Amino acid sequence: MNNKKDFSEITKEIKEYASLCEDNTQINKDLYLEHKVFRGLRDLNGKGVLTGLTEVSEIISKKNVNGEEVPTEGQLFYRGYSIEDIVNGFLKGGRFGFEEVIYLLL
Repeated sequence: MNNKKDFSEITKEIKEYASLCEDNTQINKDLYLEHKVFRGLRDLNGKGVLTGLTEVSEIISKKNVNGEEVPTEGQLFYRGYSIEDIVNGFLKGGRFGFEEVIYLLL
């Protein structure tokens, strides 16, 4: 009998806590424009934004098609690893991923 618990399962309680956080952490959307705070992986001109003044991260927000730069679905890389690959890897493997992410931060 398999008694392995799925720690990545999104339970009713997690949904309630997430909703509570969302309800209590609203930021006036006008403040983003006023203070030039970027949301997502693009600035107001559609270009990639810096994730910090370091060389440990990279954002890809466009690609070259027939010599012309065109917007693409944004990708975030940290220390050369795709954030999407990192998350998918530990979710698929049934791991939390905390240690893996901390290793990259260090």
